[in-house]
Amino acid sequence: MLSDEAWTLSLLVDQLSPYMAQLSILDDLYTRGVEACSSESSESYKASHLLEEIFRTLTDLGNLGKDHHELV
Repeated sequence: MLSDEAWTLSLLVDQLSPYMAQLSILDDLYTRGVEACSSESSESYKASHLLEEIFRTLTDLGNLGKDHHELV
């Protein structure tokens, strides 16, 4: 990180842009796999649902080809 430079929004976006795709995937997993389960669901159901969403995400990324291999 640059300590003496002024932080601008464009500088921050430039430095974080390599990680945005990964963060987007994690956000989708959290939304679909964790938030989607009701609080009354059993722990085993929540774990099963999360594993299903992880599997679906990895399968979808695998279908996208070699260009998206670095996201995983």
